[in-house]
Amino acid sequence: ESVNLTSTISDTIKHIHFSDGEVVEKGAILVEFTSNEEDAALDQARDLLTDRSRRLDRDLKLYKEGTLSREEFEKSVLEAKSAKAQLQGMQARASDHVMRAPFAGILGLRNISEGALVRPGDLITTIDDISKIKLDFSVAAAQFAHLKVGQKLRAQVADGADEVHGEVLSIGSRVEESSRSIMIRSLINNQAGHLRPGMLVKVILQTQERQALVIPEEAVLAKGQQKTVFRIGSNSAAEEVAIVIGTRQRGVVEVIKGLNAGEQVVCDGGFKLRPGSFVKVTATKSNHMLAGSSAGI
Repeated sequence: ESVNLTSTISDTIKHIHFSDGEVVEKGAILVEFTSNEEDAALDQARDLLTDRSRRLDRDLKLYKEGTLSREEFEKSVLEAKSAKAQLQGMQARASDHVMRAPFAGILGLRNISEGALVRPGDLITTIDDISKIKLDFSVAAAQFAHLKVGQKLRAQVADGADEVHGEVLSIGSRVEESSRSIMIRSLINNQAGHLRPGMLVKVILQTQERQALVIPEEAVLAKGQQKTVFRIGSNSAAEEVAIVIGTRQRGVVEVIKGLNAGEQVVCDGGFKLRPGSFVKVTATKSNHMLAGSSAGI
């Protein structure tokens, strides 16, 4: 959420209650304009309402006693209502001479000074709620089938700052003809303040997320079209096992068939082994590049 805070009246600045980059709460007073005339009119309206209210109380008592006509009493009621409406109007005019934060957020640079004359539309400062950021980006239209509202994503500023997390808020209704892409709007949790409006970020959109059993790629041995690994049995003997692999990603291989989660396989030097060879475990490693469980030696 972002707003340019501008003046709605022509007047001079009386007091400034904020500093550049200050974090403020909703409703916080930011600027007070000179309002001598409005203050005087407001005091006059309050006095008038007080007088009309007292007269109404007196006339009500007289009306109940039968010493005041109905017409005179109704006139007193209308005068009191008119005085109240006049006071409300003056209060509204006086409120225009005080600028408040429309929502909680961080203020931008101050563009005015005390004593300066401002006119309607003059920029005083900006306010941004950066606790949550709406991030827009485009995705190739060919990926449309894999997009859905609520999809998780990660974003990172190009300078290598910490990642922030969010989800897809909405998907554009049209495909851009020139680029054959579709716009995505996401909502990013930015409580730590890593992102600021206008920044360029790298977005990682998680599609087709699933749980999978993976092993390090170097554990896989090829025998023609067949893929095998050496699994370590309970007696520390090597067992050659045929496996069916699926997706490959960043040094890991998905195992569709042939292994169970928690089993140990030889990662280094497997080509030297023969079925039944004794294996001594000297080091272990785990790999979680894909979701799932894996273990290797």
